[in-house]
Amino acid sequence: MSLYKPLTSRDVQQDPSWQFAPFLVSTNREKVQISHLQSIQFAHNQRTHIIRWPNKYSNWKGAPEEESERMAAARDPAFFQYFVPNAPAFITTNLNTSLGLANGTQITIRSLIPSSKEQEDFITHHQHVQPYGTVITLQEPPYAIGITINPRISSTRSLRKRLSTVEQKLQSHSIGITAEGLPIIPIFPDSSGMQSLYAKPFRTGTKDFSIP
Repeated sequence: MSLYKPLTSRDVQQDPSWQFAPFLVSTNREKVQISHLQSIQFAHNQRTHIIRWPNKYSNWKGAPEEESERMAAARDPAFFQYFVPNAPAFITTNLNTSLGLANGTQITIRSLIPSSKEQEDFITHHQHVQPYGTVITLQEPPYAIGITINPRISSTRSLRKRLSTVEQKLQSHSIGITAEGLPIIPIFPDSSGMQSLYAKPFRTGTKDFSIP
């Protein structure tokens, strides 16, 4: 540890990229809380909003016995999935390893597809009336989110070639192409949809919420 020095506010002012540098944490408790706060900070920085929805769970070990206490505890960030346009993230499940969508794959969150016209109107309304950095909470998951795989995985020739092959495979499954030519691919919030990601037909006609 003697090789390192504490990160200060002056360091961040001199090099703003430190503001969203990765954190090394020892438990999920710190990860959840830091991710929540960094999502808000990132949204402020990008002049956008945070959209989140409840996680689905069936076995809550250690849940409070009182209903009021359970409801209060369920408002903790740990019980939600977060979406912030253009935010860096990692896939934490093996979705489709043949296409490079595996646990640990670095991605960029690009867009959100609402599950219904009502959900679309709800998001649009709150985006218009709430300031940047506001957390917009949905009652149900969206239909899908659009992601791109981070192209800067490695400089080695073999991995560059493999990534190029993955991107070619993804082209036929994408819901759009970024300005950099990267395919935007849909990830579905329900586990069954994720496991059969590319066998599931993708619905069109709903609004795509992304960075203007």
